[in-house]
Amino acid sequence: MTIDLSELIIKEEQLGRDRHPDMLMVGISMTDGVGHRFGPFSQESMDLFLRLDMKLGEFFDFIDKEVGLENTLIVLTSDHGSAPMPEHSTAQGHTAGRFGKRYRIMKSVINTRLAEKWGEGEYIEKIANGSLFYDFDILAEKKVNLRDLNQDVIPILLEEEWVEKVYTREQLSSDEPLDYDGQLLKNQFHPKWSGDLFLINKEYYVLRSSVGTTHGTPYDYDTHVPIIFSHSNIRSKKVERNVATVDVAPTIARLVRAEIPTEVNGQVLSEVIK
Repeated sequence: MTIDLSELIIKEEQLGRDRHPDMLMVGISMTDGVGHRFGPFSQESMDLFLRLDMKLGEFFDFIDKEVGLENTLIVLTSDHGSAPMPEHSTAQGHTAGRFGKRYRIMKSVINTRLAEKWGEGEYIEKIANGSLFYDFDILAEKKVNLRDLNQDVIPILLEEEWVEKVYTREQLSSDEPLDYDGQLLKNQFHPKWSGDLFLINKEYYVLRSSVGTTHGTPYDYDTHVPIIFSHSNIRSKKVERNVATVDVAPTIARLVRAEIPTEVNGQVLSEVIK
């Protein structure tokens, strides 16, 4: 349906019919849904991608007929990868597991431990999306110093089988040098809306209770995604160096001769331009 709608937009909006570039962005979100439910190595995922490959072929044929592929730049990429099913990882010889059930009770576990030292109170407001949020009203009421609280909470977190690392808000908001995992967290840190502690789960451990898998870690299976540029004027080649999805936008801008703002994070992919 998404590709059918894209074809209708190209026709009705007459995209690619004049000298001014048009951009059509198409998101095939079903790959995410199937990946979450069945995992990246499942028969269901393989079936989906075979069908998607055929559908994309038909879509590109349609573009060639309506606009001409020589007049079209095609860019394919993904916003993330996916962790293998823990059961698959275990079968491959990795230490793996699910921590969904434990994750849901961690707020209560930590608050109970903290109450033994600081008195009754909901010191942890919530744990969500790998971040822990303190209730600063409670901290003020109990006269608990943030640094002291971190010193109590972080060891509790690191006792968990699935926790690999813990970073503090102070680390991510300062100029302190960070390792690779910490830098990835810093890239998405927001001074107002982000949490107070940030968790990295161990490789091959998944935030699901019984079925399915997810993403959102710094590991290669999550962060290594394809980036494909296709046009008749782009020479076929394989780029071996590290590039990033944020490089896509400035590269497209350079190709269509649009101005690239100085605050853009990505870099123009020279291999595409040459």
